[in-house]
Amino acid sequence: MKGLPVPRPVISEGGLLFEIDAYEGQKTGFFLDQRENRAAFSRLINGGRGLDLFCYTGGWSLELAAVGADVTGVDESESAIRQAEKNAELNGLRNRTSFVRKDVFSFLKDECEKEEGGYDFVVLDPPAFVKSSSKLREAVKAYRRINGLCMKLLRAGGLLATSSCSYHLGRETFLDMLRAAGKESGSSLRMLALRSQGLDHPVLLSMPETEYLKCAFLVVSR
Repeated sequence: MKGLPVPRPVISEGGLLFEIDAYEGQKTGFFLDQRENRAAFSRLINGGRGLDLFCYTGGWSLELAAVGADVTGVDESESAIRQAEKNAELNGLRNRTSFVRKDVFSFLKDECEKEEGGYDFVVLDPPAFVKSSSKLREAVKAYRRINGLCMKLLRAGGLLATSSCSYHLGRETFLDMLRAAGKESGSSLRMLALRSQGLDHPVLLSMPETEYLKCAFLVVSR
């Protein structure tokens, strides 16, 4: 009937349930292209304390909480934070998750000013900072800055899962950016894996722009 709320579907990933907004949410209401990367990174985590930045509705947060980690998710979208909290409740993981509505750059700056112990892991999965080649230099600066802040927050030997979903930021430029961020933050980086989108997001060789996602797993030391 007209005026009634549209029921939201619930999907399953890795044994977890996620309610999604398929009509007004970003993409399809869930970032399915990171599914295999979330599962792979969770296999590297054994408890500890970490961050999920640009957490959206909690995909990475809940995957990591489910393997025993304590996770703080950060996103500036109020509706995304509400949905992340609801998804945590849906899976009985509210005791291992907290969600903060805040600009991620501001959150990281505030965290870096605190004199507390480092995080064991950080997930950085931002929206595309560059949507055209003319904006690439500006975007690289933003990626370098935010990755450098994440590296500073990690304890020695901590893990960083960092991504870019922009086709215009190619693999080599992405890696060069990470090297620069490591140098600026005084970090030594060891890459465990450089991954792409899931197999259900195949790359068409005739369309290079379909190979858009880069996801690096790094060990950060000093």
